[in-house]
Amino acid sequence: MIAIVFFKKKLKVKIKKEIVTSNFNLSVEDIKKGQFIDPKNWENFISQEDVTIIDTRNEYEFKMGHFKNAINPKIESFREFKNYIDANKDKLKNKKVAIYCTGGIRCEKAGPLMQKLGIDTFQLKGGILKYFEETSAPSWDGECFVFDYRVSVDKNLKPGNNKLCYGCNMPLTKEEVLSPHYKEGFTCPNCYEQLTDKKKRSLTDKREHWKRIS
Repeated sequence: MIAIVFFKKKLKVKIKKEIVTSNFNLSVEDIKKGQFIDPKNWENFISQEDVTIIDTRNEYEFKMGHFKNAINPKIESFREFKNYIDANKDKLKNKKVAIYCTGGIRCEKAGPLMQKLGIDTFQLKGGILKYFEETSAPSWDGECFVFDYRVSVDKNLKPGNNKLCYGCNMPLTKEEVLSPHYKEGFTCPNCYEQLTDKKKRSLTDKREHWKRIS
């Protein structure tokens, strides 16, 4: 991967080995062996009784929306997915496993990792966003977290209703926004106890800055 960074009017190019960081030790040949299910065939595939669905994303993404009956590995970063699979590989053998992520990139590593461990694994080709684009998404509950200003999108790929906490930079569900611990621009139920006075002053300064320039 090539990352282009602009810094003080100078162009810097950084070479990154991976778009999504992991410690899966996969070769190019391993990744080429991935098995894919097209979005239009996904519903039929996951409706089979012998198919187990696993979400490869982080827990906060799962909370915002997921496929019905999908397993939540409860991971905080993609690196932890390997630990989850190592701990559950015996349960997953002799089953078909369907995995998915936002755009398919994480699955391109998770799938081959699971196959190397003897798990018959199938990836949603193009990820959730491609599934939204090509189907009416009948098996999806909620919205899908995206890594940009929209925070989330709905099944029609329109900006969703979720917000971002500026105290901890975590996406928030509707329920979390209604919490007494949520204060727009400052805190949410996830971080209200950890917010220091220094952080509060910093967030206040940022809010005042944006008011002046908006």
